[in-house]
Amino acid sequence: MESHLGDRIEGRCSVLESRVHEAEQKAKESFVSLEMARFEAEAERNSLEKQIDDIKLEVHYINRFFE
Repeated sequence: MESHLGDRIEGRCSVLESRVHEAEQKAKESFVSLEMARFEAEAERNSLEKQIDDIKLEVHYINRFFE
């Protein structure tokens, strides 16, 4: 009986280890996805800031033209 109980506990531990490993993998994948999204957002922000600077410069030229 003791051997059967030990096998049963060992089996449960294996199942739990597998579930923990799967959860770790999902967390890593989520972190990588989050980092990629952050880099994409940062690149988009830089692009938008450049466009805003270009618009400000054009407005400055228009204002000087009408002075």
